[in-house]
Amino acid sequence: ASQIASANPKNRVLVVYGDVSVLLGPTLPKKPNKLDLMSVSLFADGAAAAVVGTSPQAHEHVVYEVLGVKSQLVAKSRRDMFMKILGDGTVENVVSPRVPIFIGKNVEAFVNRVLDKSGVRMDECALLCHPGGKTILETVEEKLGLRKEQTESSWSVLRAHGNMTGATNLQVADHFRKSAHRDKFRWAVCMSFGPGLGMEGLLIRIPETHIQIHNSLPMPLAVSMPIKTADHSSSNIPMTSLPVHTVGSTPSHGSVWPACVFGMASTWPSSEHQHNQSDLAAALIAQKPMSDSVKNFVPGCFKESQVKKRGLSLALESVYSTPATVEESDQLKNAVQNSLLEMLVEAADGALKEWGGDLRRLTHVIFGTVSGCDAPSHEVSVVERLGLPSTVERVSIDHMGCLGGYRSLALASELACASPTHRVLVLYGDAEVLLGSSLPPNPSKEDVVNVSLFADGAAAAVVGAGPTAGERALYEVHSWKSHIIPDTREDMTLNILRCIMKKVVSASMSSHVSEAMPSFVGSVVDGFDIDVKRCAMLCHPSSKAVLNAIQQKMKLGEGQMATSWRMLEEHGNMSGATNLQLADNFRKSPGADEFEWAIGVSYGPGLGMEGVLLKVMSPVGSGSPTAVSYGPYLGPPCVMAIASAWPPEEFQHKQSDILQALLSQTDLSSEDRAFASSVYKGTQVESRGLSLPLEQLYTAVADDKAEAALIKQVRQTLFQILMSAAEGALKEWAGDRAAITHLLFGSLSFRDSPGPDLDLAITLKLSSSVERVCIDHMGCLAGYRVLGLASQIASANPKNRVLVVYGDVSVLLGPTLPKKPNKLDLMSVSLFADGAAAAVVGTSPQAHEHVVYEVLGVKSQLVAKSRRDMFMKILGDGTVENVVSPRVPIFIGKNVEAFVNRVLDKSGVRMDECALLCHPGGKTILETVEEKLGLRKEQTESSWSVLRAHGNMTGATNLQVADHFRKSAHRDKFRWAVCMSFGPGLGMEGLLIRFPEIKSLLFHPRLPLTITPQMIYSESFVQQSELSVESLSSSLSDVNEDGDMNLNHLSTNLPIIESENSDGIETSPTLCIWFTKEQSAFTIMLLLAIIVALVGILLRQFLISGSEFNPRCS
Repeated sequence: ASQIASANPKNRVLVVYGDVSVLLGPTLPKKPNKLDLMSVSLFADGAAAAVVGTSPQAHEHVVYEVLGVKSQLVAKSRRDMFMKILGDGTVENVVSPRVPIFIGKNVEAFVNRVLDKSGVRMDECALLCHPGGKTILETVEEKLGLRKEQTESSWSVLRAHGNMTGATNLQVADHFRKSAHRDKFRWAVCMSFGPGLGMEGLLIRIPETHIQIHNSLPMPLAVSMPIKTADHSSSNIPMTSLPVHTVGSTPSHGSVWPACVFGMASTWPSSEHQHNQSDLAAALIAQKPMSDSVKNFVPGCFKESQVKKRGLSLALESVYSTPATVEESDQLKNAVQNSLLEMLVEAADGALKEWGGDLRRLTHVIFGTVSGCDAPSHEVSVVERLGLPSTVERVSIDHMGCLGGYRSLALASELACASPTHRVLVLYGDAEVLLGSSLPPNPSKEDVVNVSLFADGAAAAVVGAGPTAGERALYEVHSWKSHIIPDTREDMTLNILRCIMKKVVSASMSSHVSEAMPSFVGSVVDGFDIDVKRCAMLCHPSSKAVLNAIQQKMKLGEGQMATSWRMLEEHGNMSGATNLQLADNFRKSPGADEFEWAIGVSYGPGLGMEGVLLKVMSPVGSGSPTAVSYGPYLGPPCVMAIASAWPPEEFQHKQSDILQALLSQTDLSSEDRAFASSVYKGTQVESRGLSLPLEQLYTAVADDKAEAALIKQVRQTLFQILMSAAEGALKEWAGDRAAITHLLFGSLSFRDSPGPDLDLAITLKLSSSVERVCIDHMGCLAGYRVLGLASQIASANPKNRVLVVYGDVSVLLGPTLPKKPNKLDLMSVSLFADGAAAAVVGTSPQAHEHVVYEVLGVKSQLVAKSRRDMFMKILGDGTVENVVSPRVPIFIGKNVEAFVNRVLDKSGVRMDECALLCHPGGKTILETVEEKLGLRKEQTESSWSVLRAHGNMTGATNLQVADHFRKSAHRDKFRWAVCMSFGPGLGMEGLLIRFPEIKSLLFHPRLPLTITPQMIYSESFVQQSELSVESLSSSLSDVNEDGDMNLNHLSTNLPIIESENSDGIETSPTLCIWFTKEQSAFTIMLLLAIIVALVGILLRQFLISGSEFNPRCS
């Protein structure tokens, strides 16, 4: 039934088995022997049934997953178990005393076959053994060294019902799932014995929420815990008996739903840095020269803002002072960043303590800011300071400004819904005090308005799904939405040059936001039976004008926006941190118990909007808990397209020419010149794309104006490269661009807000509701980090399609070199280059989608005591300190083997079976990894090829190596690949991926992979096979609109091979598709040779024997 189900996703197989052994009694021989008496002492009547299928639908829940099927005939045992009906109608039913002996001799080897390549040990499994009798069960237990709890279901069925022949097998499985022992085992081996003597085995597992091979990617989940109805009737929810409040419709998000916020905390600068608004106005007038009209404008502007006090991480006399030197600028930045870090640590500690869970359960940390952090960013320090797991998966978000808090909460909720094991720490903080020191002399009234509102602060939250013992939900997150307001890009921007920040908030912003608000809020609550007038509105308090405009447009009651007004008065606008602080403040407010629902809305650079629907949980609010629901398994996340891009041809330079440019354009000592020549030649890089002419690569910029022009020019080139990569991926994917639900953009090369993610969304004509995440500060590890994040987002919803775009322009390292570069500076500019890559990721591929890779594992690791060995820092004069110390290969060498073992853990795959798609961080790093893992050159060939041809393009290189590998000559040698990257932190990222071709079955080849039109029509198949599209089309003439295929029709055009298993027992015919031209030619030649040989033998026999054929020859 499992194999039939695997042939077509619509197949549903009803299995029914039953016997009446009572007839053995009346048909006993007149003089029964001892074997007859033994048989009637045990057998009984009974039946069992099951329904088997694949691709569970919404109404279907999964009892077991079948991961392996094995059979075995025991030699020379045919007469030891048989049944025969004699001529007089009596039944001879023989189970000889030798049966337990035969079973004992063969059971260990047979169980090893069942478990082969599963990565599972027998001591981890229950044994659902056919209870053929006491002696058989005791023999099996002894030979396998089992504990009684492993075979308890077999004994229970034997005691209660006896041996009901084949029905007993299914009854043991039925008993086990309801037994007290089911929670002790994630796997079970099913084993039965019968006439032959034959042995049958299955490997099954229970798809409960805690069962995962890779904790970061969800394994199959089922709707085994349905939501209770309002009358609290009985249901099978073992995790909770809480009453449930149903909302209007089925949830749109998640394998697990809803997400929950388990802990929150808010922090601000210390008390000495809490300043009254009137004092800040006086300080501005005292510290900045300005015209009389502006000076007269300041007090009224500050008072009109409705802000009473703000936390700003500097003493009052320094808030608006401009640093006089580069050293002072660096000191100012460091002081502010240290203050921000302390706020983040305090907020994280508070949220984690309220959650109260084991810190080892944390799987992700999401950090957001617009305050110009270095790489690595503050989340690494928070992980180290609070002793969080070094294996936590990090996401560093930038350029999203006031949107960022709710966007981060939505991302955390989606990750929580992707797997019930996920626990996500969200951190968001900003130090807007730098706006004051960045004010130009003689500021305008617009400048004054901007510095009258913004403040410093941080917030944290812990998010997960499927609450466990000890976890109490503060909020349930039921919905999240994004929106881009058209034609408003310049209404809110933040531009950063060196350490100077300039924020623009136009006067028309409030009208644009208020006009968009009704329809946007409607989208957030769409599908829920909720009256917006009865919801708290947690609107980002960007200004008094915006809050007034929203309140009037939405006709909101006085209490609905009370928290937003209170936060504006008491703390000002702390950018994205304010979003989370609103939710934290609201739950503690006196009016929270009046509301069951709260709607959080923020608006920021772009103009973009973010919204979340929060259910306010009692005892704070009036909401009652929603039962956890589980969606069907979506299959592994799939990379459906990849594309790579580089600068135009005129910017492709040979490494030797780049070296000459360095030597001619910089003032190096003779020692440094010799060192540079040695380093450049030793990189093994042959050419690099750098988005400037050779004569400008290392020419220092003359002034701020020239630097701004250079940055603008280079970023325009980068945007063209990003567009090229994104267009390439979308073209290969071939889907409707409006179906792209998420855009994950990453780069180290942008500092302004909005980031290129907004421009990409608009230029690519993606939906205005696409959910954007802008990732920064993660450097060379970011490509695989973002691909892993996309895989997890895809796992949350079968409709999710995630466009990943990553790109960097390292060319700016040249003009921003320090005047006297050290050896580390020279090493960094010898290797880095410009480039981009893009990918589309989703689950449950549709008819038009083909699968490039399946993502089967995601892992992260922070290497202890290595933070200062790989980092990037922008100094006060605009130069970039980019450090990759000589100790990095040593750290990688010490940790790489253990990390790869984590990536491969429980996959059943060995490293020597995999290609290694390693980030080519340099020759020494690649050689170190090869040596420590004992790799062959062919396993890392794609990494070397990209390094030679393009250099190190930071995170984009990760995806380019994966893109190269699928097109390389080595792809047919490996069915699996380990992806690995390293970056600031020192962090390590790993993925386990595989090709989805039919020959690449995961554990058990006896279970066929479903053949779909998208697989047959995939570019890789068409390119590598000798079959034309026309011949394939004739084979697939019975494909219907849903993408289902008539396999019988297909099999007439493809070879059917009778296969043997490892024990020489014939198995059922297996459909084999040979992919490469070499394999096709070999198959045809082999078949022709066999036919010629057989014809020759038959002709010879015919000539020898005349007209009579020898039966043996036939």
